[in-house]
Amino acid sequence: MASGRFNYFDALVRMTDYACQVAESLDDIVKDFNTETLGKKVADLHEIEHAADELRHDIMHNLAREFMPPIDLADLVDLTSKLDDIVDCVDDVALHLFIYSVETLLPESAEFTALITRCCESVRVIAREFVHFRRSTTIMDAIIRTNQLESEGDHIYTRTMRSIFSGKMPELEVVRWARIISSLEDCCDRCEEASELFESVIMKNT
Repeated sequence: MASGRFNYFDALVRMTDYACQVAESLDDIVKDFNTETLGKKVADLHEIEHAADELRHDIMHNLAREFMPPIDLADLVDLTSKLDDIVDCVDDVALHLFIYSVETLLPESAEFTALITRCCESVRVIAREFVHFRRSTTIMDAIIRTNQLESEGDHIYTRTMRSIFSGKMPELEVVRWARIISSLEDCCDRCEEASELFESVIMKNT
């Protein structure tokens, strides 16, 4: 891109950097779960989400003044929104753990957060390769990989939800964990949606 112009490709990568940061923060919360430090960790994670929102606003501000974007303007808007959705979704999970006053975690929680981290890292690979997608030899592999990871999330979700509803968990716990597990699965879905949108944009511009 010309010197002095806003670099949209770099901005998309930075959005995925924030996604990876919140995913890693959530994974840390779950793997070292402590109700005494939970509030502080959730607040710290939310600060990353806020930074992602600021970047999203910056992208949109530049797009509003853009004369000749590197790809279709609507596609850049949609990609930015999809990546921001990932960050928001992870932030929601952390918030749910706090506002639902969770005391102990289901074993599947760590399985899910590790998977979400891998999903976000895979989307970041896609974003990094996107600037030269016409000659990239790895971007399609990353897109396929993200979809495969989302399928792993579906399996964890199905297994965990069945366990929740077929066990002897108190009713309040069932409601609480059904919502949390659904939110965790949503994070994987948001990553797949971003991956599929990148693929669609690539197909339109190839």
